[in-house]
Amino acid sequence: MELVPYHRVVSVLPAAPGWKVKAEWFGPFDAFDAPIAAWVMDGEGEFWPVIGVSEPEGGGPHRPSPDGEYTLRPHLGSGNKIIAPEA
Repeated sequence: MELVPYHRVVSVLPAAPGWKVKAEWFGPFDAFDAPIAAWVMDGEGEFWPVIGVSEPEGGGPHRPSPDGEYTLRPHLGSGNKIIAPEA
């Protein structure tokens, strides 16, 4: 595991169980759901979900790894949705 630098991080908070990112299909890349491990707040007051991802292949976006090898990193994407835990 490693931390990846991004914006100026002000705070990191653990995510409650059940939060996830739902990424829509994008070009040749399949849709996916990934659990959120934590939330990162940047210096501008924006929060970003942190998920486990693999290294991108062929210049594509970071995605969850099917082989279980992960790097934790903030996840950004305009086509992604944050899904709250079910009540």
